[in-house]
This record gives sequence, C-alpha cells and structure tokens, in this order.
Amino acid sequence: TNDFSVDFMRILLNYPMACLLYQQGYFLLHASAVAFQDKVFLFPGRSLCGKSTIAAYLVKNGGKLITEDTAAIQITDEGAFIFPSYPVIKISEHANDFIGLSRSAGVTFPLDKNARKGHFLNSSSFLQGPAKIDFCIFPEWDCKKPSLKKVYFAALLGKLLESSLTIFPLDKDKEKDLLSANAKFLRSVDTYTYKRDKSFSTLGSLAKSLETL
Repeated sequence: TNDFSVDFMRILLNYPMACLLYQQGYFLLHASAVAFQDKVFLFPGRSLCGKSTIAAYLVKNGGKLITEDTAAIQITDEGAFIFPSYPVIKISEHANDFIGLSRSAGVTFPLDKNARKGHFLNSSSFLQGPAKIDFCIFPEWDCKKPSLKKVYFAALLGKLLESSLTIFPLDKDKEKDLLSANAKFLRSVDTYTYKRDKSFSTLGSLAKSLETL
C-alpha cells in the first residue's frame, strides 16, 4: 500500500532480520559497533545502556558506523567478523544536541518508547564491508569516575548472554548452540567494561581511552 510506516521498518530491520540471519549461520548480538582509530569496537548491552549514543559520539569524532542495534557476526578460526547493517543511528534529541551528529530533524518513530530519532549517515561515516572485531566493551552505568577496565571470560559470559538475541522458539539444541557461540565469541576478542555516569560529558573519556588500546 501507499501507507508507509517508519515504525514497521524500524522493527523489521532489527529482530525479524536477526532471525533470518541466524538461520543463515550468523551469531547475533544486541550491540552497536564502530570502526575507530583503525580498530573495531563492539558495545553489547540491553536497551538504554548507551550503546547508540556511544556509537554516535565516536562517529562524530572520526569513526565509521557498523551497526547501532543488531550486530551480525561470523566467528571463524581467524576471529570474529562483523557485517555492516544500515547507515542510521537512532538517538535522543538531547544526545544529538550534545554530540552534533546531525543538523537534520531526523526521522520520528511514533511508537518508539525511547523517543529516539533516526539520523542517516553519509557513505564516509559508514563502514562498507565486514571487519574483524578487536574489542568488546560492555557499557555500564556507574556514579563513580569513568573507567575502562579489562575483564576476563568468566565474569562476562553472563553479560554477553543478556545481549545475545534469543531466537524463539528456544529449544535445547538452540540453547546449546547459543551458549557455544557466546563462549567462542568471548575467546575471539579482548573484553572490557566501561563504567560511567549518565552525563554526556563522560563520552570524551571513553574516546581517549579507546585511542590507547
């Protein structure tokens, strides 16, 4: 029909597409990812943990977006490789005002409970092909001083499982497959946690820390 729904497209391009990619053998995570300073950083986590805002800040400061919501990954003996999604970042107006990602009003999603707007990126700000993931960084809210800390496998498997897209119906074979894929992924990348408070000003400390990795 001619009645186009941006909310329908917003939803279709995420979970339903993830289900299709899972059937094709991809490992799926709820995460944002950016190529920044010649390295590839993945930020997994639940909704409202700051993944998209981090991605927008890094893109504004010279990075290239890979995805800001659904990460499609292939894990090989050479490492974990992520494939680009689509050149849009969904962030709040307050985040865009601080970061200055886009001067446009953005695309409004009437049914998005988080009141974010979609901002299209030009080709120079979007990675065009697959890339090997160097670092997996879990964003966490914390009232203390911002900190980037190396964390190892045992402490992070549960966190990663929270970000792994559960493909329903979830039977025993699929549970084993997802657990195995999560464990294999963690063995393929360097893992950190990044703790910060909810002020946008803490994003600068992350960018500086990433440059040293």
